[in-house]
Amino acid sequence: MRAGGGQEAVQLIVAAIIWIKGHLVARHFIEAELAHSFLRKVLRFFIAFAPIAIVLTTFFGDRFARFVTL
Repeated sequence: MRAGGGQEAVQLIVAAIIWIKGHLVARHFIEAELAHSFLRKVLRFFIAFAPIAIVLTTFFGDRFARFVTL
């Protein structure tokens, strides 16, 4: 079942907010700039994972769910 046009926009906004908040937390509270480059890369991946998952489930919900099911 696909979300309507308005719901897709809201989900994209939520994904953007989650990414921005994650970036702010990593930058100001975890101080990722001072961490080793490997740890910075892991943090960037971790912060990007949830918004990407939201976008993928918004537009490709059924196919994405089948892909990630064990």
